[in-house]
Amino acid sequence: MNFQLGSNTNKAIFISPGEIQGKATAPASKSISIRAIVCGLLASDETNISNASVCEDSMSALNIIKSFGAEVNVISNVTKIKRLDNSSFTLEKTKSAHLDCGESALCLRLFSFIAGLFDTEIVLKAENTLLNRQTIGLEKIFSDLGAICKTQNNFPPFQIKGPIKSGKISIDGSGGSQLLTGMLFALPLLYGDSEIIVENLRSKPYIDLTLDILNGSGIEIYNKDYQYFFIKGKQNYKCRTIKIEGDWSGAAFLLAAAAISGSISIEGLNINSHQPDKRIIDVLTEIGANVDLTEYCVEVEKNELKAFCFDASDCPDLVPVLAVLACYCQGISKIYGVDRLLGKESDRAASLIEELSNLGAEIRSEGNYLIIKGKQLKGGIANSHNDHRIAMALAVAATGSLEGITLSDYQCVNKSYPRFFDVFDKIRPFNGDLKYI
Repeated sequence: MNFQLGSNTNKAIFISPGEIQGKATAPASKSISIRAIVCGLLASDETNISNASVCEDSMSALNIIKSFGAEVNVISNVTKIKRLDNSSFTLEKTKSAHLDCGESALCLRLFSFIAGLFDTEIVLKAENTLLNRQTIGLEKIFSDLGAICKTQNNFPPFQIKGPIKSGKISIDGSGGSQLLTGMLFALPLLYGDSEIIVENLRSKPYIDLTLDILNGSGIEIYNKDYQYFFIKGKQNYKCRTIKIEGDWSGAAFLLAAAAISGSISIEGLNINSHQPDKRIIDVLTEIGANVDLTEYCVEVEKNELKAFCFDASDCPDLVPVLAVLACYCQGISKIYGVDRLLGKESDRAASLIEELSNLGAEIRSEGNYLIIKGKQLKGGIANSHNDHRIAMALAVAATGSLEGITLSDYQCVNKSYPRFFDVFDKIRPFNGDLKYI
C-alpha cells in the first residue's frame, strides 16, 4: 500500500487578523528527508531515519524506493529502510518500470539519475503543478553519460534508459542544484571515476546539504569552489541512523508572522544548518524584529519593522514570506532573484503580485526585483494558486491585516507542511479558531 496523507473536504479557510503567541516545534526538513530516503535505498543494509518528514513530497520518495524493491517500515517516529537486494546496486530491473514523483521536483530530478543506473527503461511520472515545470538540460546530460533520456520538450514524464557511465561532464547550474544533486548520489556507484564541471551554480547551500548527507553515508566527493567535483567510483553507501533536523523553510512563515504580530518560540531548528532558508534570521534581524537564538530554539518578537534589500538567488523559497513581511515594513523593500520563481509550483512572482495587490499591497516587479512599499494590508479573498508557499505566505499576511483573509485551495500546504494550519491555529490563542468553509 502506498503512503498517503488524509484530505479535508473544505475548499477555503478564513484567517482572522490578530496576535501570534506561543511555542511550536519545527516540521522535519523535507529536503533532508528525501536525501536520507535515497541513502536508505542505496545502502546495503537497514537505514533508520528518525523524525522524517511526513509531507506529500517525502511520501512520494518513500513510494518510489518501494518501487525499486526497498522494504519500508515506520515504527513510532523512525522510518526503517532496507534494500531487498544486498548485492551491489546494479539490479537488472526494478519491480515497477513507472515511478510516480507526485509534485516533487527534487524526486523527479534526483531519481532520474538513480533510474539511470539500470539497463531497463524506467518512466518517471509527475502530477499537477510538476507537469508544468521544465527541467532543461537533462537529455544532454544523459547523452553525455552514455544513456538515454526522453522528455516532453523538457517537461515530464521522463523516459530513462541506462546504464549511465562514468567520465567527465560539464553542466549549467543556473537553473538550480537538483540535477547536480542527482548526479552526486548516482555517480559514486559507477565502476569508474567521474568529474563534473559546473558553471553558474545557483542554490549552493542545497549542495552542502547533499554533500553532508553523502559524507555521513560513507561517500567521499571532492568539491572545489562548487565548480569542479571529483567522484571516485565503486563506493558503497553505509547504513546508519539519520536524525532529520527541523525545516527552516516551514518555520520561516511562523517566525515572520511573529515579527508582524506577536511572538513565538520554535524548537528543533539547527542554527548551524546548511539549509538556505535559515537566512530568514538575517532578514528578521536586519528589519528590527527582536530575535533570540539558542542551539536548537529560535525566539522572535514583533517590533517596529524597517524596509530591507535582500538577494534571494540562493534561497528563492523565502521570497513569498519575504514579500509579505515587506508589506509590514516601513519604507520600500527590494527582493532580488525574481527569475528563480518562474520554475516553481506557480509563477510565484506573478502570483504574489496578483494576490497581495488584491489585498491592498503596493507591489510590482522591476527587472529581477520585487519592489514592495510597506503599508498595512486590508485583507479580502485570496487564492493559493495551488502553491504551498503562496498559501502559507497569505496566512501570514492575514495576521496583520484589517479584515482577515479568506484563502481558497489552502490544502496545497500538504506538499511540504501538512500540519501548518493546525500549528498556525494553536499559536493564535486570542483570535478564535480558524474557520473552514
